[in-house]
Amino acid sequence: MRQGRSLLTSRTFRIILIYLFVLSLALGGLLGLVYWSTTAAVSRQIETTIDAELRGLAEQFRQRGVIGLSQAIERRSTQNAEDRALYLLTDAEFRPLAGNLDRWPDGEPDAEGWVTFRMANPSTSRGFDFGRARTFDLGGRFHLLVGHDVREETFVAGLIRGTLVWALVIVVVITVLSGLLLSRMLLSRIEAINKTSQEIIAGDLSRRVPESGGGDEFDALARNLNAMLDQIERLIGGHEAGLRQHRARSALSAGASQKPPRGGPDRSAGRGELS
Repeated sequence: MRQGRSLLTSRTFRIILIYLFVLSLALGGLLGLVYWSTTAAVSRQIETTIDAELRGLAEQFRQRGVIGLSQAIERRSTQNAEDRALYLLTDAEFRPLAGNLDRWPDGEPDAEGWVTFRMANPSTSRGFDFGRARTFDLGGRFHLLVGHDVREETFVAGLIRGTLVWALVIVVVITVLSGLLLSRMLLSRIEAINKTSQEIIAGDLSRRVPESGGGDEFDALARNLNAMLDQIERLIGGHEAGLRQHRARSALSAGASQKPPRGGPDRSAGRGELS
């Protein structure tokens, strides 16, 4: 448990978390750019298709009037069913006259006449789809809507969102696991140095920092520390040898000062006592 806390609180793991944050931002920005560019490209393609349909229907309306327009809409609704094109011609009260929509959308169009709306679709799991269309007022007597369902755009957007989420999850998992593994490797080397230091502090000067043999920076640090410990041990050994020699000389000097003189006892003292 303590080792687990050490891994999570180590500086290496914190650096990995910072790297994870930066990498996630970069990946999120990249996939967000892909998401925006892809959905924008699909939207432009849909709008280009709708504009082309509108030009064709406008030509029918100018040449054949509302009857010809209604016939063209019915014909295209049948022919373009697989293309998911949307058509609706209504009267002034928005009652359907022709097309493949059963009612006019509820949403308000923007300044250019574009409207995005929800439409029923029992074939989907959610029971509806979204459509995007352009609307026109034909002289106040009729209303025309030409559009396309955005199922493809929704599918692409959902696919990119799912890819973004899974990519972030994979990056987080791989980075966290890599951080834990790297922190464990570094902490094991540092722990070996700390253990050797504690044994030296306890008095065992013969201990040395182990090397892994990989020739990395930790091995270089271990060699330098071991060389320093060898030098310290030699200095301490020389100092202790000097102390022993000094004690030996001091003992010899003290013993020599306590010996009596070689001439024997003082004879003048004896003569004085006899007289």
